[in-house]
Amino acid sequence: MISMMLGGCLFITGAVELLIHSERTKIYLFALLIALGIGQQFFNANIFRRDWQGQQDIYWEFAWRIPALKPNTAIITLQMPLDYETDLSMTAAINWIYAAEIHPPDLPYALLYSEKRLGGEVLPDLKPGTPIKLPYRTVTFNGNTSQAIVIYVPSNGCLRVFDPALDDALTYAKYPDSLIASIPLSDPSRNPDHSCIAIVIGPALHQRTSSCLVLLL
Repeated sequence: MISMMLGGCLFITGAVELLIHSERTKIYLFALLIALGIGQQFFNANIFRRDWQGQQDIYWEFAWRIPALKPNTAIITLQMPLDYETDLSMTAAINWIYAAEIHPPDLPYALLYSEKRLGGEVLPDLKPGTPIKLPYRTVTFNGNTSQAIVIYVPSNGCLRVFDPALDDALTYAKYPDSLIASIPLSDPSRNPDHSCIAIVIGPALHQRTSSCLVLLL
């Protein structure tokens, strides 16, 4: 879009000069176009601001619900309630949070959107032991469906880590099939303890007022 802006501006200016002869009308029209452009910039800025705030909230909840995570763990979920982040984008942040060190070409963690990946090369099926291979630029995640946890982040709710032992597949049966079918793979023991992790994205605990903290404690 940016590459088209200069040409678009020249085209609109030329069209206005060619088709409209009243100077007052030109002033009103250009003022309207400038106002619309400024409003669009504010609108876009707010989208990105809310998106970044949503990312911080999700990563903060990861840190509290899953304080530690065994290497070679795949995190399976649905599309996050964010506007611009893919599962690859989230994978980068998850590795930053949980991996003390990364030794290329091995990538310790991967986050997968089940509705996007299921049936493809990365996640062929949801049978136990199915290999999961996710190339990510110069590194590759290698795991399998028996080394996974399944989570869900609703648009207006808190991050949930599913546990097959609690019959979560029945409790959350209204959720999409690709998520429900993956719940039996969820292994909460991939979170080995409740020790603190090295990096938390966003404000510290005493700065948070999220109601999700009440749910987690």
